[in-house]
Amino acid sequence: YSPDVLFKAVVSTQSTGALASSPVVNMPFITDTLLQQYYSLDSEVAKELVGRGQKMTAKFRKDLDVISDKTGIPLRSCLRQYDNIRRIYKEIDEKEGRVAHNIQRYYALSPALCHQYAALIYIIDNRIDVAPRKVPNLTYPALIKCVTILMSDWCPTFDGCSDMDIDRSFFKELHSLKDKI
Repeated sequence: YSPDVLFKAVVSTQSTGALASSPVVNMPFITDTLLQQYYSLDSEVAKELVGRGQKMTAKFRKDLDVISDKTGIPLRSCLRQYDNIRRIYKEIDEKEGRVAHNIQRYYALSPALCHQYAALIYIIDNRIDVAPRKVPNLTYPALIKCVTILMSDWCPTFDGCSDMDIDRSFFKELHSLKDKI
């Protein structure tokens, strides 16, 4: 077995959040390295996965060969990234609190990677269309930065609130302001 196959088996059999303390990968440096590599994201693939502004369904998974051909990233890597985003999204979706903090708590990923996943989950959850035809010059780092600003500045900030929630009244005020201009 290759390390990727063994690690995938561990990830799929462990309860969420228990991977870091698993006896199978109980060496801190190796655990951290494996986690970071397994959950790493290719910017081209991540942007394509969330760019359509739709939920990640099983039907969407069948179209990953198109993304693989378009980006030049092997299909196996595209599938891994899709499965990771979907797994984290399902776990974090209904949790209260800051998304990046919850990802770090349950998956023990680096803060930078947690913020990337939080931004991608925010795009998916709010069905924001960031397809290349809509925003052709937006790079992946700029996309993550923009979404992070949306999450921190345009979401309600009261206790117990997730930064996935959009302040709907704020958007209504923006819409009415647009009509007046």
